[in-house]
Amino acid sequence: MTLALRYSVYCEVGLVRKNNQDSGYVSPNLMMVADGMGGAAAGDLASAVAVVELSKTEPEIRRLLDTANDSTLPEPGPADTLEPETLVDQATLPLLDAEEAASTSVEPESILPDDPILLALEDAIERASDRIADLVAEDPGLDGMGTTVCGFAFDAPRNLLHVVNIGDSRAYRYRDGELTRLTKDHSWIQTLIDEGRISEADALQHPHRSLILRVINGSPHHVPDLSVTDVRVGDRLMVCSDGLCGLVTDAELAPAMAIADREETVRRLVALAHAAGGSDNITIALSDVVDGEPEGTPQIVGAAATVTIPPLEDQALLDTEPPTLPPTPADAETTRYALRQRRGSTWVKALAFVVVPLLVLAGGAAAWWRYVQGQYYVAPSDGMVAIYQGIPDRIGSFNLSHLASTSDTAVADLQPVWQERVRATIRVTDLATAQNTIAELKQKSALCIAQRSARAKATETPTPTFTPTPTDPASPSTSPILTPSVEVTPSSSLSPVASPTPSVSTAPAPEEC
Repeated sequence: MTLALRYSVYCEVGLVRKNNQDSGYVSPNLMMVADGMGGAAAGDLASAVAVVELSKTEPEIRRLLDTANDSTLPEPGPADTLEPETLVDQATLPLLDAEEAASTSVEPESILPDDPILLALEDAIERASDRIADLVAEDPGLDGMGTTVCGFAFDAPRNLLHVVNIGDSRAYRYRDGELTRLTKDHSWIQTLIDEGRISEADALQHPHRSLILRVINGSPHHVPDLSVTDVRVGDRLMVCSDGLCGLVTDAELAPAMAIADREETVRRLVALAHAAGGSDNITIALSDVVDGEPEGTPQIVGAAATVTIPPLEDQALLDTEPPTLPPTPADAETTRYALRQRRGSTWVKALAFVVVPLLVLAGGAAAWWRYVQGQYYVAPSDGMVAIYQGIPDRIGSFNLSHLASTSDTAVADLQPVWQERVRATIRVTDLATAQNTIAELKQKSALCIAQRSARAKATETPTPTFTPTPTDPASPSTSPILTPSVEVTPSSSLSPVASPTPSVSTAPAPEEC
């Protein structure tokens, strides 16, 4: 039995974005999706660089697959076909204490052996990262661009998928009515889910769901996850950007993945993303594993199909280098060990497993803290409306925000609905917006104070005044007769003076004060 892929690919800008920063590449052997980021800093260029570099591995992947039955590729062991969620991250193993290490029965080399296919994908990621770094060095205006990458090489001879992932795009496998993630997001939200602090559904609405901890951006410390998993006839495989999986839960994706017609499945998945707001670019690579011969031709979609990658200043020198010829079968074993030697000795690996994760964590933490300090919200402070810098959350006993300024507007002077909104915190995009919000709340407060004062006057008890009634001088009575005289205020003066409608369109009616 010979396995093969029947695939479809779809890429669009979505319902909100103005440009497409996603890129994709599909072929009978490779399925890759890259989601660029950086906005004006050229996220579309970053994703294009990644996809182009990955597409260049196609000849090498084909050569390795053609020789899968000889010594070029190691035979897969039992651990190679473990589900991704059971795999142990190599980078974390040196950090285990002695007791944990003794209880860990899976060796890292048995999970991720020096598999030439995985190494070829890793090399492509490394080249893409280096190219991004070079482009930024030549044009500082590109600083800040980066991209996710997620996908796999299809190993038909051994019924395997060689999976590569960095960022929050995802790979899925649908088998026997069950949808399984083959990758794990490198995002702050994923850490909250792993800790049980929020659910997957909550994550879709979280204000910081786009905060990614690991991407391809020229940093040598951002490395991809590599894994191997099994595949068989009847499996349906999907790689997608977070324009789909970042808006739709896995439970909602599963029914669409069950539709027999692959093109209809793609249409249904896109409709789900649109129904959820379509707030990001959408890229979907969908394939069915069948018994037969490979079909289809390589195809590039999205930004990589339209963006021109600027040549480097030394590109002419690079173009004059002689091409690297594939090794002959006689050199296959030598090539295999050369790849291992390039990864360095055992002590270098051990050092890298300790230092690199720490550097990655430090870099991710620094980027996350900069992001947090760029956020603002409006909330109470000692009964007054105030501006806070940061996010209204904490890690342990450490607050992730601090008081930036306090206004002279009391929360109690606002309309009840706005009192509740302030107490629940009003999120804003920047300090200027926060200051404008404070100004609008001050106007609402003044309006409410005036209305409440007017109502108080209208309900005051009238004070009686007495005037003497003239009497007959001949009357023997010497006491004047007093008649109460009440001063009545015209009803029109009891009505509050109408005020202009506040600038916030959602302001409640004045009588709610």
